[in-house]
Amino acid sequence: MSKKLVLVKPKSEFAEDIKKGLTSNIKEIPSYHLYGEKGDQLFEKITLTNEYYPTRSELQILESYAFNILMHSGSDEKAPTIVELGSGNGTKTEKLLNKAVEVYGKCNYYPVDISQQSLLLLKNRLSKFEHCLISPVEANIYENLEFLPRIQSQKLILFLGSSIGNMGIDKSYSLMKRIADNMSPHDKLLIGFDLAHNGNKPQEIINRAYNDDGLVTAQFNLNLLRKINNQLGGEFDVGQFEYYSHYNPELKRQESFLKSKIKQDVRISDLNLTVRFCKDEYILTEFSQKFDLEMIAKMAGAAGLEQVDSYTDKNRYFINSLFIKT
Repeated sequence: MSKKLVLVKPKSEFAEDIKKGLTSNIKEIPSYHLYGEKGDQLFEKITLTNEYYPTRSELQILESYAFNILMHSGSDEKAPTIVELGSGNGTKTEKLLNKAVEVYGKCNYYPVDISQQSLLLLKNRLSKFEHCLISPVEANIYENLEFLPRIQSQKLILFLGSSIGNMGIDKSYSLMKRIADNMSPHDKLLIGFDLAHNGNKPQEIINRAYNDDGLVTAQFNLNLLRKINNQLGGEFDVGQFEYYSHYNPELKRQESFLKSKIKQDVRISDLNLTVRFCKDEYILTEFSQKFDLEMIAKMAGAAGLEQVDSYTDKNRYFINSLFIKT
C-alpha cells in the first residue's frame, strides 16, 4: 500500500538545550538528545543485552495480549488507528500491527519520533505490511502533540518502553495530562511502566539493566559528547569522562550521569561557550523513573485518565496500562 509522510518539524533545540544545560549550576541535558542516528543504533544494542529486561518484558506482554488490547481499543468491524509516540524502530508495535491485519484485514499506523532517520528506517522496515498504511510524523512529543486531534479516527495511542519515566514525576504527569487533553472521548492510551523494586523484583535487577557487562549503555551515554563535538563544534575529550549509573530506592529511579575524570575546560565553538568542569563533576543524562501501582493510579487520575485494563509480563517486572479520557 502507498505510504505518505506527515511532517511536523520539531523545534530546533539541541544547541539551546546544550547551552542551557551546561551553564546551569547542576549540569544536565535532556535524555532525548541521547538519540539520533548513532544513539539509536546504540540503544538497539542495549535492548539486546542480557541485562536489559524492559524490552523483552514488554514484547512478551504485547505478544500475549495484542488481541485483547485491540478489542478494547477498536470495534468488532474496524481496527483502531495506531499512533505511537516515540516509535523508535517499531519492533514492539509490530505485534499489534500483525494482529490488527490478521483480525481486521488492514490497519493505519502513525509512528511519531523526533528522529527523521529512525522514521525512514522504520518506514522501510515495515514496508512488508502491504495492508497497513504507515504515515510517519516527525515531532518532539514533549513539546508538540497538536497532530493528535487531526487524526480523526478512533485511536489507540501508544507510549511504550517506559519512556514516561525518562523525565521525572512532575514532567511525566504533565505529559500524561497533555496527551489526555489531546485525546478524543473514544481514544485509548496504552502506556508502558517499568515497575519499581518489590518482592518480585530486586533492586539489582534494575541497576544491572543500566550497567551491562559489555558497556553498551556507557557508550550510549558517552556518545552524547561525540554528538556535541560533531554538531556544535565541541572539543570534548570523551576519554576524560566516564559513565556512572545507580538505582535510588527512596525515589524509585535509576540515575545516570557522565563524570569528568579531571578538572578541565571544554570549548564548544558554535555556542561561543567554554564549559568548566571540576574533577568528579557530573552531567545528568537521564532519570529512569520506576513506578508502583499506586503511583500510576495517582498520576493517571490527576491527568484526567482512567485505567480500564492492565497487562504484565510473567515476572511482573513491567506493566502496560490502558487508559481512557475521563
